[in-house]
Amino acid sequence: MNGRLRTRLFPRFYKGANTSSWRFTESGRLVLLVLLISGIIGLDTRQNLSFQIFAILLSVIILSVVSSVRRKGHYSVLRKLPTFATVGQEVAYNIEIQNNSEMELSNLLIIDSPTWQFPTLDEFNNYTDERSIHENKFDQLVGFPRWLRQTELKIGANDLSGKLSSLTANSTKSISIKLVPLRRGYIYFYGFRVSTADTFGLIRRFKKIKVKNCLLVLPKRYALPEISLKGSRHNNQNGVSLASSVGESGEFHSLREYRAGDPQRHVHWRSWAKTGIPMVKTFEQAFFVRHALVLDTFTVDLPSSIFEEAISVAASLTSQLSDQESLLDLMFINKKQYRITAGRHLGNAQYFLETLASLEPQNLDPIKELGRMVLNYTDTLSNILCIFLRWNVEREKIVTVLRSRGVNVIVLIMSNQVSDESSEDIIYLNTNNMRDSLKQLDRFSTDRSSK
Repeated sequence: MNGRLRTRLFPRFYKGANTSSWRFTESGRLVLLVLLISGIIGLDTRQNLSFQIFAILLSVIILSVVSSVRRKGHYSVLRKLPTFATVGQEVAYNIEIQNNSEMELSNLLIIDSPTWQFPTLDEFNNYTDERSIHENKFDQLVGFPRWLRQTELKIGANDLSGKLSSLTANSTKSISIKLVPLRRGYIYFYGFRVSTADTFGLIRRFKKIKVKNCLLVLPKRYALPEISLKGSRHNNQNGVSLASSVGESGEFHSLREYRAGDPQRHVHWRSWAKTGIPMVKTFEQAFFVRHALVLDTFTVDLPSSIFEEAISVAASLTSQLSDQESLLDLMFINKKQYRITAGRHLGNAQYFLETLASLEPQNLDPIKELGRMVLNYTDTLSNILCIFLRWNVEREKIVTVLRSRGVNVIVLIMSNQVSDESSEDIIYLNTNNMRDSLKQLDRFSTDRSSK
């Protein structure tokens, strides 16, 4: 099927099906079904009287349509979202609705729809998931099931709805809505659709109310053992100032004569006054452990689940390692180079999680650029954890060069198949059974390392 035709027809079909599914109440859908059956059976008016049922039901539906026009109502709606949510975990939020009309409204339906976002042609062509591989030939040719799954992920959540049995004139009520995020990143909300049913309770006519909000969904995290990474401490530029205080160091060492270029704030004025010679303070060098978490972002020809699981593993590791008495650098390529540091009072894992929540996969392989980026910082690093989406010659070369610099390198390779090729420092993680695969990290646990 032509790609451009897909991007035009599929969204129209999706919008029509979504809108019509809320247009009729359960009773209305039952009446429509009976209307359809009676219409088919009553085609021959000489054989039965089904056409009479068809005529009666058609008249009722027409009256419902007419009466629903006058029951739109006037509302004000407020959405109270939480600060964050997590992929796959249910979260509740409240919606306050106010009746601004002078009449009591009953049987209200409030639909809170995330903003519709449809995949572009390039996004559709590059999207692959596990279910796509096992689809029949017709579904693969047409592509609608795959397009629908991708659309649901881009939107981020299914339609959310709540009901109120009644709402008196000029009153306000609050209802609780439960949301289960389908993906990480921002979920955007555009507005509400509020309606009451017609006199017969068959048809709803919606009033749209624009209320914009967004919710940041953090990546899924896994429980990990307490990891204790080996590696020697390194002298880091700017010393303790990177970790816990403003300035170059935290411990006074001695005095010496002033040299050109020394900071003025280090001048020891009292000694200068006594000796008449400019003196400056010197400080102890700061040595501490610094780790790097390197994330591969090249996903072409890989199921999207592999990249998502890699994000979850990275989020789990940053949550734990950034709480230790060390620095942690998160390095990745997302159109450009990124190096984010946390730990030792510089920040916590929350900023890491917010960054990972919005990270997009790359269509061009940035692994060489990523390797060069990491090599620039090997002099200050004690350990490097690499999360690779695949294992090939280019990635193996990078690991070999890093180890030749004397850095301890641990490699985590994402795979959707069970592998027995794991070694001491190269671990294969099965994305279909991630919780059990992560148990291999027990070898780096605090309990093991202390023995």
